[in-house]
Amino acid sequence: EYIAQKNWVIHNIYDFFLFSILFYVFYKHIYNTLRRNIITTLYILFLLAEVGNLIYVDFDIFQFNLVYSYFAGCVLIVLSILYYGIDLLYLKNINSLSKKPLVWISIGYMIFFVSYPVIQLTNVFVGSDASTSFNNTLRFAHFILVVLMYILIALGFLWNRKKFKFLY
Repeated sequence: EYIAQKNWVIHNIYDFFLFSILFYVFYKHIYNTLRRNIITTLYILFLLAEVGNLIYVDFDIFQFNLVYSYFAGCVLIVLSILYYGIDLLYLKNINSLSKKPLVWISIGYMIFFVSYPVIQLTNVFVGSDASTSFNNTLRFAHFILVVLMYILIALGFLWNRKKFKFLY
């Protein structure tokens, strides 16, 4: 049994803050005002999905996972990443994109937020009827996605680290 199933409230609060921070970061790094307004609208839609999901589970975040708002957050963050990518195409020095850590972070999150909901939906619809080897395969696919996401994020930070001169 997953740890998240025993700690729904922590899991739900973590998801809310993760999506909120990602929306904020993409909002701050987009320069076009129309796309910034779109990111704000996407965040408001996410907040509405959170409230709607809370109403659906009778505001009992201690017992239930807010799955619908998580899926809405995944879709809306992927749209935000796409708008961030569109904004990057208008930069004058497009050759230096690989040196921006947020590019690597957004690629990592995009891969995760596109793939993980498919794994979750497969687990929800097939979960109890599936064999243990199928469930183990889903867990392994989830593990691979998480590792790939964090490798891309770490690669972005390592690729862009500053060279320090030490005094000898």
